[in-house]
Amino acid sequence: YQTSGGPPATTRGDLNNDGFLTPADVVLELNLIFLGQVPPAGTAEGDVNCDGLYTPADVVLLLNKVFLNSGNLCT
Repeated sequence: YQTSGGPPATTRGDLNNDGFLTPADVVLELNLIFLGQVPPAGTAEGDVNCDGLYTPADVVLLLNKVFLNSGNLCT
């Protein structure tokens, strides 16, 4: 997870493939899970808990990481 320059530490959760975890990624995650829309980075980055599914649990983890900088996304 990163908030400033340099290469991203992980691509998990970076659904717009810009190298940052931001609210835009959360919106894309919501669209993936509830509308089935494939984000620009593809679907693999949307499975932030690495359970093989796209569920609201992924949204919660990404929200916590983006807004609270807490919790870990799988790699």
